[in-house]
Amino acid sequence: MVFKEGEWYNFKIINQIDIPDKGNQFVLQHTSGRKILLPADNYVKYNLTIGSRIDCRVDKINCTGQIFMEPKHPFYTIGDVYTFKILAINHNDKIIEVEDVLGNKIQAFSHKFIDSNIDEIPLRVINIKKGKPLVTLPANENNIEIDLGASILAYVDAMVVINNENYYRLSALSKYVSLLKFKHYSSYGFNVGDNIECKYIGIYPDGTLKLEPINPHYKIGDIYQFKIEDFEEVTDIENDSVIIAEVLDINQKKCGVKLPNKNYSRGQIINCKVIGYRKGRPQLEIVL
Repeated sequence: MVFKEGEWYNFKIINQIDIPDKGNQFVLQHTSGRKILLPADNYVKYNLTIGSRIDCRVDKINCTGQIFMEPKHPFYTIGDVYTFKILAINHNDKIIEVEDVLGNKIQAFSHKFIDSNIDEIPLRVINIKKGKPLVTLPANENNIEIDLGASILAYVDAMVVINNENYYRLSALSKYVSLLKFKHYSSYGFNVGDNIECKYIGIYPDGTLKLEPINPHYKIGDIYQFKIEDFEEVTDIENDSVIIAEVLDINQKKCGVKLPNKNYSRGQIINCKVIGYRKGRPQLEIVL
């Protein structure tokens, strides 16, 4: 059975177990027989029960082949606009805090001024993660005038906290904004006031830019040595079985490297070419 990112699949909840270091987990079983774990604590308000069937979207498949599922929300649909109760507005950081239908407090970045006298605001649900909607203002007036893959200079103008996550807030070309998760780039040593070189890789639904800073440790096109820590066998989009080597970058973050065969061992040193960056990690290709 091949699972693809963004696709929906139906599962039966067959058990609920507690796993050391992972906590309370639902055991989901697909009709193919394949089993997936789902963190139960994230979905307490969904009223999920053993024996019931649920639809889940593949939210992410990481570089080592691990699959992350997101169950269908009982109220919200991605892409639709809903009215949310306003809890607080931070005009300095341009952040609005609202409450969702299940009582969760969530935050969104706002490009434009919001009147402090209003009690509710329409917001678009752009994603759902761990049972909580990610929301943005429904209208985006930005017309992006940047070529995909272009290098741009961005300015770190603040550190902000959104939904308990720390971000670098960047300004680019005097009129664009980007948010970088601190946990992905903490080793880069950015400070407020720094100018940093980034690659433009797209735009989010809220109008913020998708930027990837140039990695200070790895240069695209250069070859570096990595030690194989572990292996993962996964199925690619063509339904072929492939072996992924798990290696660690200079910051001890896991990276996946596709291997041509099984003739490798744990602890072996391999040469890899850096072919890009993603969330602060090098994207690697083995050099034979």
